[in-house]
Amino acid sequence: QVLEAGIDEMQLVGVVSIVEEFEKGLIKELNFHQELANLLEFQRNLDPARKVTVPRPYPELSARTVLTMQFFAGRPIRKLVPKSPEAQAAVNEIVYTAFKQVLVDGAFHGDPHAGNLLLGEDGVLCMIDLGMIGRITPEQRDDIVTLAVATIANDGTTIARVLLKMGTPTQRVNLAELKADIERIRSQHLMVSSFGEYDSAGFIEDFSKAAGKHRIKLARDMAILAKAAATLEDIIRTLHPDVDLIGIARPFLDDIVKRRLSPRRVLGELMSEASGVGSMLRTVPGQIDQLLHDFESGNIMVRAMTPELDEISPRLHALGGRISLAAFASATTIAAAIAVPESMQSLPRMVMTTALGISAVIAWTALFAWHWLGRGKP
Repeated sequence: QVLEAGIDEMQLVGVVSIVEEFEKGLIKELNFHQELANLLEFQRNLDPARKVTVPRPYPELSARTVLTMQFFAGRPIRKLVPKSPEAQAAVNEIVYTAFKQVLVDGAFHGDPHAGNLLLGEDGVLCMIDLGMIGRITPEQRDDIVTLAVATIANDGTTIARVLLKMGTPTQRVNLAELKADIERIRSQHLMVSSFGEYDSAGFIEDFSKAAGKHRIKLARDMAILAKAAATLEDIIRTLHPDVDLIGIARPFLDDIVKRRLSPRRVLGELMSEASGVGSMLRTVPGQIDQLLHDFESGNIMVRAMTPELDEISPRLHALGGRISLAAFASATTIAAAIAVPESMQSLPRMVMTTALGISAVIAWTALFAWHWLGRGKP
């Protein structure tokens, strides 16, 4: 809260809301009823054709503070030899499962680090520690798919519009400038020949700078997804940096795009929109009637909105406070200097000098703190 109050860019990042989101996740991890429900949900979402599983839970032997599940005999994937056939097969399964969880299931592992992914002797991958999971709504899923397709198709305009939809602009955004920044970031960080060349830290830094430049507050719903993606990236970079991410993701993207463009869905969306427009049109005559009545009775008031002028009063108030504090600090400093006794035997003057000096120090400290904490504000 102190960071958001003093640094304007921190409000755009939403530090408080991100920390609150992780706090909720940690509290949920301490409730084994929640993890039990997550295990059951992930079991239902498993693809039988893939070599991925989760431990089978035993609800009858579990409670809020106890979770009983099937033992899985395996070793953490961090013990695999990088770039070995075993490591490559494991990474392919991890990437496939991650795409399926985000783009199909709508629920994904929120903490998929190397210690939470075990590999059995038969090559089966097991996900454990499902206390923290993330959820993606169908609308967010469509946005992610649109973003991925636009990235593959080099469509900077669509990328800019989707990012605006996924975030929250705090002021008018120049779409041409945003598109130019996105094109620069995409060409610098995403147009690489292999995953090993991808610089995630640089991408995140440049993307955050672009969001701050255009005053776009990033959606907090994507905080867990960003954390999970960064964790998986570390695993991929270590074990199999040449994995074909686009090749694995393309079937999911193609299927979602086909379903989005299916006649049944398009017809359903058109009917829904038509119903909404019809409902709105039915209310228009009554609203016009009310509007005309308010005009006739003088109940409508027109007020000119002048944001710049509205800010003058609080700014003058703050400026007056700083000037008053500066005057007080200067006066106590001068008074303390004048009141310094000529000898140490004058106790009253020593007390007065000390009191004035302490007051001056406090006033100057408060003034400098006020100034520096407000530097991020416009």
